[in-house]
Amino acid sequence: MSVTPGRKTVVTIDAPTHSTVEPRYYLEVEDEMISAGGPDFADHVELIPTIGWRLASYQRVASEKHEKSVADASAITPSNGNATVATGLLEVSVQRANTELTGVALGSQRAAGDKHLQKNVAAGATFAAELADGAAFTKPDSANDTVPLDRVLVSKEIHEPYQTITVTLYPMPANGLKTVQRIIRIYFSGIPGSTATDTAAKKGVGAYSLALSGDGTAELYERLKDNTWRFRKLFQWAAPSDVAGKAHTITIASDATKEGGKWVGSKIMFEFGSVGNALEAAVRGITSFATGPRWQYYHVPQFDKSIAPTLQPIRADVRRDVRAIFQFHVARYFPSGTLKSGNFGLAHPPTGDEPIRLEYYGDIPEGTSVDCALYDADGTALVLDDSPTVATLTSGARSFLPVTRHRFFYAVFTLHASADGKKTPTVHRMRVIRHATLKAYTPEPVVPIRVTGLSFTGAGPDPMTESGLIAIEDLEGSLTSLRTRGKQPVRVEVRYDPADPTKVSRLFQGYAVTTRGKRKGSARTEDVGGSFMRPRQFPSANWREFTVRCAGEWAKLARMQAPALIAFNNDPALAKPTPYKVTDVVRRLLWDAGYPEEMVDVPDMPIRFFSDGKTSLLVEQYTELGPLIVQLVRDYLGGYLIFDQNVGDFGAWRVKLAPRPPYRNLAEFVTDRTWTAPGLRQGMNLNAYDPTTDAGGQVVKRVPIRKGTLVEEPVPPECNILYVTGVGSPGGSLSKSGSDNSVALSQWTYNPKSAWLFDDQPVPPDPESPDYLGYALPLYYSDGGLNTPHAVNFTLRRIYDMAAHGQLRKTFEAPLVLVQDQSDPLAARLRPLMFGDGILFNGEQYIVDSCNADYSGRSGGDRIQAAAYEIFQVPALQDYSLPTLGRTD
Repeated sequence: MSVTPGRKTVVTIDAPTHSTVEPRYYLEVEDEMISAGGPDFADHVELIPTIGWRLASYQRVASEKHEKSVADASAITPSNGNATVATGLLEVSVQRANTELTGVALGSQRAAGDKHLQKNVAAGATFAAELADGAAFTKPDSANDTVPLDRVLVSKEIHEPYQTITVTLYPMPANGLKTVQRIIRIYFSGIPGSTATDTAAKKGVGAYSLALSGDGTAELYERLKDNTWRFRKLFQWAAPSDVAGKAHTITIASDATKEGGKWVGSKIMFEFGSVGNALEAAVRGITSFATGPRWQYYHVPQFDKSIAPTLQPIRADVRRDVRAIFQFHVARYFPSGTLKSGNFGLAHPPTGDEPIRLEYYGDIPEGTSVDCALYDADGTALVLDDSPTVATLTSGARSFLPVTRHRFFYAVFTLHASADGKKTPTVHRMRVIRHATLKAYTPEPVVPIRVTGLSFTGAGPDPMTESGLIAIEDLEGSLTSLRTRGKQPVRVEVRYDPADPTKVSRLFQGYAVTTRGKRKGSARTEDVGGSFMRPRQFPSANWREFTVRCAGEWAKLARMQAPALIAFNNDPALAKPTPYKVTDVVRRLLWDAGYPEEMVDVPDMPIRFFSDGKTSLLVEQYTELGPLIVQLVRDYLGGYLIFDQNVGDFGAWRVKLAPRPPYRNLAEFVTDRTWTAPGLRQGMNLNAYDPTTDAGGQVVKRVPIRKGTLVEEPVPPECNILYVTGVGSPGGSLSKSGSDNSVALSQWTYNPKSAWLFDDQPVPPDPESPDYLGYALPLYYSDGGLNTPHAVNFTLRRIYDMAAHGQLRKTFEAPLVLVQDQSDPLAARLRPLMFGDGILFNGEQYIVDSCNADYSGRSGGDRIQAAAYEIFQVPALQDYSLPTLGRTD
């Protein structure tokens, strides 16, 4: 090999680079973490766990409901015209003002009210009194009622799933009441439930019944499409000793909401409370004296999310021999309320005008609204910047200008109910974002005059392997920075058009890891005749030979850490809790590592993190971001993280996915010796060989390989039987030990061409296949994070593609060819081949694994500019990223 015509290599030390001046700030918190101060930070706002912060209802504040009339209209009673009740059910007021007392005026107190329903039976009359609806709308498990429960209340209005119901119940003391069976059934609407094993007739319709029993247990049932009922969950609503003679409250809430005319949601919440007697309940407020866990919830299984709920009125069945006093309310909310967050601190005191963006997510029904504001920790309100305010039915956002050099701030949310008080907004999540302030550094570049050697490993499947070695002769001792500093940014470019020096291709970009200089000059002089003295070591006393070992851009990314705890459970682009897209997370982690958007190229893909809605998806603070990003790209996307130095001014991190047919080949390597101009061929002159153009217009460079350098190697599969195991339930939700039918989720597959793996194997093994081993080689993979069947199947397919097939690999030397992918919108410059590029080898399809350049020269320009190429193919897969088991991702 001799001269590479038309090429000139330029090495730049202290090349232009970028840096983060003020790091990106990101805070995302949910539910109780929004307001660390709890009730002390909330005014007329309350938290419903796992759902979010809502306006408090008047029914939840005892003084408002009992002594004032503001909530009277929402009681479900005949006098309000919104209920039908059975014969003998009377309305009674449990509140009366003491106006007969001298000097006691009503003020804001009403004279009498807080109407409840009470069963009244005349002497000798029958206790049996039921509405006709009791037969028309069947009762769950009524055959096992020891005493009949009569349908005594039906609301005239349909109950919608978003409406919160509050029930107050005062069961009268009765002999043996502590041990009786069901006392009351409460009927309401909710999100329909279904599992993977349900037939069409056995899917739920969203009509629920909650049965309270004298032993303190509560049974939740759902009505099915065939009008039968199915038991869903058992709760503890009271201690058995508290049932008789005490007052109780039952609150039923949901995260249900309407999106595009369709009901969506996943949780039904129940709060049960008990106090000593009815007077305490009325005056002190039941919920403040609740016993046991405040909230319990039912997670609705939704295998079939297309089912619309069959909405029903509120109903009540009461045990025939119990003269209970009870009251049903549909929540009416305070007009407004405020929620204050805890203080949060930016990692760096702000000095620029980059705004702080405050976002909230939840459910904001039509007619309701949420205002948000940011305050300095000293109470000073931050000024809005000129960004538009965003407000939708699921989220909102405003941007504020920070106070210079002040780090700590807090947020205030003001929630507004609908005009009729029947709807409340919900704030489930808060995000605070301040984008990083980046600065481009362009120090005085150093361009060594004499570079005597350069070699580097190009972008392969693992970014940490990209490295370089540069040999520099500093004849005059002018490269002082190489003697005094380390970690300088390094860039290597090739000028490939002598007539246009702006046409360059970057071969390498990274950082000097070690710089070693060997002094070759000397201060000693010698007499060369007359009075002239010269240095003994020509050409300079400061002559040095430097060897610079470099690492690619990975050297920087590998040192970056997560600035804060990051959660990926809930994608803010969606109304309901849904894990993030993996590509969105990869993009964000690269931003957190300090790379601006123009240096991040990650395609948008639909693949999301595996989650059952219960398991937290967290990145702990100070996690090393580089290895995490590589793992996410490999495991979820089946792709690779590569730094492409030829994108933009500073290069870009790119996610490279496995190529899919039809392949776009960028070059063809040939061993054919019948080419014309053999002298030029031996000189490795690419200009001597005419490129071709494929049907899509892609230029395909034709490149000869160096004689005697071709090496071929078959690589056997790593396994031919694969087992993947997770932990969860068949319905797709992660199960805690001892609950929800916890099972080991598992799946397996095999490669029949590799060996006889079991009797009556339908496809015989093929000894001619690269996949053939002739014996069983199993691989077991277990991950507790695989908590759904989809997650297990997805992982099985991904590992199978990568590990269960043989490969054919070739290595050889050839000229360093520069290509341009015409389908790549970011390909502004020619570049070397990189991992994942499609190429032809003597007309046969291969994929590039790596391109490792080598340069050696003397004064006057390049002498040899070649590369060692590694290519491979997977004969068993036309497209090694596609499924073997019916993949749809």
